[in-house]
Amino acid sequence: MVRRQIFAGKVPFSDENMVAAVFSMLKGRRPARPHHPELSDRLWKMINGCWKVVPSQRKTIVRVVAILEAEITLHQLKSRKPHQDRT
Repeated sequence: MVRRQIFAGKVPFSDENMVAAVFSMLKGRRPARPHHPELSDRLWKMINGCWKVVPSQRKTIVRVVAILEAEITLHQLKSRKPHQDRT
């Protein structure tokens, strides 16, 4: 949920009271994908995977960390200026 908050800038289901939010989640409803330039398809898929109802279907923390590390590395490579290429 925290990752979703970071990209959306608000708490999921912030337009609902807590009881309504819980019922929405139990019905399988999930917040829409926020528009954010840093939110890749891979990261979005990982975030949604954390919302799986059955805990055993969720990614392990080891896998989540690996995905986040890969995203950080990719971001660093993309933001590298041409003159900063390999030395």
